[in-house]
Amino acid sequence: MGERVNRIFAMLALVVLVCSACGHGGVDAAASGGKTLTVANPGFEQSADGEDIPGWQFSQHAGPKSFAIGLDGSEPAEGKFSLRMTRTQPQVYGSVTQTLPLKGYVGKTVRVSAKMKSDGVGEKGWKLFMAARGQRTVVYSDAVTGTTPWKDVSVEVKITPEVDQLLVGATLLDAGTGWIDDVQVHVVD
Repeated sequence: MGERVNRIFAMLALVVLVCSACGHGGVDAAASGGKTLTVANPGFEQSADGEDIPGWQFSQHAGPKSFAIGLDGSEPAEGKFSLRMTRTQPQVYGSVTQTLPLKGYVGKTVRVSAKMKSDGVGEKGWKLFMAARGQRTVVYSDAVTGTTPWKDVSVEVKITPEVDQLLVGATLLDAGTGWIDDVQVHVVD
């Protein structure tokens, strides 16, 4: 049941992404501060079973499998591994997500940050995003496009009373390959 709710929540967030195609500039991840919320496998250091990355769920728009995902140890931003996603055929989006419980933070601002890089990613980009369940708020980082070295990316949202979960993740909206590493969630005020 929990996995089904997570998938529905992820699909809702991604439908909003496709419909809105909005961008939101991030804030320096180094300036996070505040309380740190627990993210499962934030640096992708836990062993994967094929494309099953512990703590993270993969989804795509529809149709035949159009993305290859896995752990990559060639040049991680931190630790031994990062997560790599490559679009293998045309598709609207592919995403990796994680749902976190979020209670007791009404009126606070939550920031999700990560290190991201890209290789040959089209203009729609590789984006970090988060969605506050119950708030109908989905925020996206600016698109990481082309071939870009590791960079800090972040998004934030102010939490309203109806929010009880936070969906965090990254989505590839175009051709190419994107990497993500060192995902962190902080309550910043």
